[in-house]
Amino acid sequence: MKEIGSFIELELPKGREWYKGNSVARLNTGRAAIWHAFRLTGAKAIWIPYYQCETVREFLFRKGCSVKFYHQDASFTPTDLEPSSDEAVLLVNYYGVMSSARMSTLASNYNHVIIDNCQAFFCEPIKDAFNVYSARKFVGVADGAYVVGDNANKYVKEYPQGYSSDTAAFLLKRIEYGCEGKGYEARSINENRVDTEDIMKMSFLTRAMLDGADYESVKTKRIENFHYAVELFSGINCLDPLKYSDNSIVPMVYPLVIEDDSLLERLLAKKHFQGHWWYYITQELPEDTFEHWLSRYIIPVTIDQRYGSGDIDYIRSIVG
Repeated sequence: MKEIGSFIELELPKGREWYKGNSVARLNTGRAAIWHAFRLTGAKAIWIPYYQCETVREFLFRKGCSVKFYHQDASFTPTDLEPSSDEAVLLVNYYGVMSSARMSTLASNYNHVIIDNCQAFFCEPIKDAFNVYSARKFVGVADGAYVVGDNANKYVKEYPQGYSSDTAAFLLKRIEYGCEGKGYEARSINENRVDTEDIMKMSFLTRAMLDGADYESVKTKRIENFHYAVELFSGINCLDPLKYSDNSIVPMVYPLVIEDDSLLERLLAKKHFQGHWWYYITQELPEDTFEHWLSRYIIPVTIDQRYGSGDIDYIRSIVG
């Protein structure tokens, strides 16, 4: 029954949600969305890259999945990915700098493909694949993810309803207190919820916030900042972030690789709060692997819509 009267809730614009329709599943987290996509494929096992956030494999293991791993070369091309016809493949759009065309080319080599676009919210979905998107890497929300593909909303009715308002206060505290102290404490509570939750339907609060986000502004500013970062860092970056890009990409970060173990500490000291992705890999893979090298030296430079060229200049001055 619809409620009428009493106090006024948070008011947000409506009608702007980026992904909608019958081919969309709205879920709570990117890792849960990947498992949902795997479930949709009907495959018996899933291949994932070694170079991947550990939360993905942990969630898949928690769900009892058979997980296999593959390496990549310095061009982010799989080197030992050999799935059978009844095994799924997870392909990752790293940092959001890979075009939809690049992901489509990779996908064409395999059956039961899942595209991890958690770092590439605006990347056009690949046909004949399930495409996964994480909202909170691009918009200020506590959680939220999408799976886009044919009949992607199958099974969603089976999942419990998610609720995020109990742990979403960090979004407000960041504005008043910053991301340290009270802001960090509140965010940690939300992260613990996200880390321990099973798959759920997207919360009503998250969907309302995503329905009101200014996506065009988000896109414009990220693209602008990314290309400015390309100009500033191109002469010192050991990675080529433009290798698979085109005019459609809207990156999450600018991937900077400099073989300097002290760089992260200098950045953190100057309040650039971004860590290596994903440093645990250096403890698991040999030093001569691409994944080890990347995890040791990668600095994902912040380029999101909150910042401008002056902020990127500041980061460049710290790098030296």
